[in-house]
Amino acid sequence: MFNLDGVKWLIRATNSTQQRNPLTGFLSRKVYIMSKFKIAALVSWFFSGILFGFQAIEALIGSQGKMVWKKLTLMNVVGESHFNWIKGMSEGGIHNVAQYIATMPLYLLLFCVGIIFFILNRLTSKL
Repeated sequence: MFNLDGVKWLIRATNSTQQRNPLTGFLSRKVYIMSKFKIAALVSWFFSGILFGFQAIEALIGSQGKMVWKKLTLMNVVGESHFNWIKGMSEGGIHNVAQYIATMPLYLLLFCVGIIFFILNRLTSKL
């Protein structure tokens, strides 16, 4: 005949994700809403992966037998003239950090920005 074990399991699985609303008594599903920080972090990680992937493909294909990795940095993308203010800073910790951020690989910078957004999401979310 007809086996209803799969249907019973499906009903139990859907009931386990539902909760009773204490005010109305009706069953309601949990809805997970992503915050703006989490969306920004995921978008940053997505573009970081895209950049890394395209750079890897370019390194393998674009160099007739030699693997050449081009370092794509924020300074290369925006232009070196926009970062002349870093050269004008006095030597110190802030100068070194600004110089490092401007010259670090762009995919790594986007990945770190994503981590910062995840930390901000965790700090601002309700516990």
